[in-house]
Amino acid sequence: MPGSFARAGERFSGSLSLWVLSGDGSWGFWVSPERQEEGGPGCFAVPPRRHPGLWCGKAEASCRGKGGNGVRTDASLAACQQQRAYWCRMMDPCRTWGAMALLCLLVLGGCPLPGHPGPCRVSIYPEEPTVEFGTSLLLNCTSSCRNYSRLSWEVSITKMGMQGPGWVSLSIPNVTSWSLELQCFGVFGEQRDIANTTLHAYRFSPPKIYLEGDMVAGKEARVTCNVSTQVSPLEPPNLHLMLWGGGLPPSTHRGPSVGLSFTAQPEQHNREVTCEAVLRLGRRTVNASAVVTLWVWAAPHDVEVWAPRTVFTTGDNLTVMCRAEGNPLPQLRWEMPTNTSWKLWDGGTTITIPAAQRVHNGTYRCLAENRYGAGAAGIDLVFQGSSRSPLIPVVVILAVVTVLAGVAVSWWLYHTQSWKPMPS
Repeated sequence: MPGSFARAGERFSGSLSLWVLSGDGSWGFWVSPERQEEGGPGCFAVPPRRHPGLWCGKAEASCRGKGGNGVRTDASLAACQQQRAYWCRMMDPCRTWGAMALLCLLVLGGCPLPGHPGPCRVSIYPEEPTVEFGTSLLLNCTSSCRNYSRLSWEVSITKMGMQGPGWVSLSIPNVTSWSLELQCFGVFGEQRDIANTTLHAYRFSPPKIYLEGDMVAGKEARVTCNVSTQVSPLEPPNLHLMLWGGGLPPSTHRGPSVGLSFTAQPEQHNREVTCEAVLRLGRRTVNASAVVTLWVWAAPHDVEVWAPRTVFTTGDNLTVMCRAEGNPLPQLRWEMPTNTSWKLWDGGTTITIPAAQRVHNGTYRCLAENRYGAGAAGIDLVFQGSSRSPLIPVVVILAVVTVLAGVAVSWWLYHTQSWKPMPS
């Protein structure tokens, strides 16, 4: 019923007794067709777990002509009565075993009657044994009954194992057959029950990833993953491979090999590619994976030249720097407008020119080279002329003043020495 559930309770006089509980656990009632209480069989109230003080009174509806008590908290009286009436009908002794028999036929395929136990069965665990070829395996056969006269394995190999109450084991220390039929049987008086299964063996090696030739940025490359596997010759292996990672689009293939072609890029260098192999063996799945790191060679690229200043005057200190990417790391050399004095620093990446002159004006070009190619970049430095010191005008003025002062003093001395008084 919606909003409630029922579960088996006790047995009274050979009949079932159920109790029904609401979904939130707030109300419920017993249903027993033969329990004598308050005048006869019927539905009997159960105190709610959360609100033991809230009860509803006598139900207007009856169960087999007998009145009963219901329980109500957050459910309406009508709902309480409806639930009781439903389960009382279900627990009617005239209907109970018929409903149970129908349920057994539909769901379980048949149920034993009380006092009549079902047939004894044997079962094998694991149900679908799968093991790697050449390894060991332990199986167990169990019986649902203890009154067997014999419980044993029927196999085409030497039987090894142990036995206990209701079980017998089978140990195979070295599986050397790709497929092996196994049978366990139990003898229960005149009855004999048999359980069958098939052992499947396999070989499954980890994947191997191959990089075909040198990977050079900008050129076509290929990566391949191979797996070696073997199962029963009568059944092809259900093997799936997936290749992904390293900036590559995922590639999936059914079979022992998967490959992927792509154009190598510099940014893929040192990135990982993964190959995963999945072998399906019935209900069991075996996984293995491998990882490889891409090594992408690249010609010089992203060559860049820069300087703190691009306009200079006589006597300035010049610095020019160069940077380049590539694999292997490129060698750098410079082309400059003059062969006058200069110095290389940081492995040739930096040039310094102390006290630059007009001849250092021009283009400075950086050449980057490795075995896969070359690249270049340059920058222009412009000469603006010599600078003038602010002390020069002062010196010139002082020199002029000194010369004028010397001329004046000389003229005064000349006229002073040549002057004589007139005779009276």
